[in-house]
Amino acid sequence: MVLSGVSGGSIVSLLTAFRFPEAVKGVVLIWPPSDSLDLYDMYLRGGYIEPAELAEEEGMQAVIDRDVSMGAWKTLAEKNPQAKEQLLSMDPKEFSQKMRNGAQHFPSNLHFSGLSDVQVQRITTPTLVISGNDDSHPLHVSEKLGSLLPKSKVIKPSEHFSEEVGDALIRMRMNEDENAIGKIEREMAFNAPFIVGFVAGIETA
Repeated sequence: MVLSGVSGGSIVSLLTAFRFPEAVKGVVLIWPPSDSLDLYDMYLRGGYIEPAELAEEEGMQAVIDRDVSMGAWKTLAEKNPQAKEQLLSMDPKEFSQKMRNGAQHFPSNLHFSGLSDVQVQRITTPTLVISGNDDSHPLHVSEKLGSLLPKSKVIKPSEHFSEEVGDALIRMRMNEDENAIGKIEREMAFNAPFIVGFVAGIETA
């Protein structure tokens, strides 16, 4: 199979290729996330610790009402009534423990899936790295991945890629901007021919 992931999804794809090389024929890493420790701390605290603390202090309704985890729980509750009921019925202490357990498994090296440089160099799966060009998905991260992965090619971002695309990803997750998906689709359209060519090359190899 050929794996592809966008932003945080590229972390999962890279780690899967490392752990199960026999099952993965190719990897497409789209907009690998930043190596900024400040960003890492923001995701760790906002995604796991803050929801845990909120559940402990104010209960599950507060988790849904507040914009924690980039609004993920609030959006889930608004779009899925059944999920909302399940969240509200959870023991706040149980929810908090699950969040804290998740925080413990958060990779210590965000953009390399917790892998060392040496481990990344051992990944011989053909890899296409499509770089972003904003604070959350900086070019230098993709370039370093390209220098470490022995069978990789790095695609530089289009002239359209800017902070707008990175911001659009966040607003789309938080369901705040109906036009956000359009900005992301425009950049994806630029990347599509590279991805199609990469996959075709693997299938004919």
